[in-house]
Amino acid sequence: MDKKEINRNLFVVFVLALLLVFAGGIGGFFIGRANKSDNSRTEYDFSRERELLARIGEYERREAARIAAENSRIERERVRIEQTEIAIRAIRESDRRSISLLQELEQEVNILANFFRDSCSFFNSSERE
Repeated sequence: MDKKEINRNLFVVFVLALLLVFAGGIGGFFIGRANKSDNSRTEYDFSRERELLARIGEYERREAARIAAENSRIERERVRIEQTEIAIRAIRESDRRSISLLQELEQEVNILANFFRDSCSFFNSSERE
């Protein structure tokens, strides 16, 4: 076999392959057109899938809204807890200050009581004389 004959055989094989592809495409087109009942079934499946996707999308939107509301509630609760902690700290600090003021008042009352007792003792002893 010489080179020309090989090239000619390759060309013939290429042309036959090309004809087979075109014939298969045209045949598939006509077979698809002839079986429209399958197409309606396919359209029904597609419409059903679109409906399911729409329902899934609606569910995802509702879930996203619910999660956002829950996150908002959690954030409000966190702020309320922080404010409560601040208020408790303020009350404790106020209690500490009140205790220290009561202790100072107790000391002053004791000083005044001692002064009063000493004064009473002094006047009682001066009256006896």
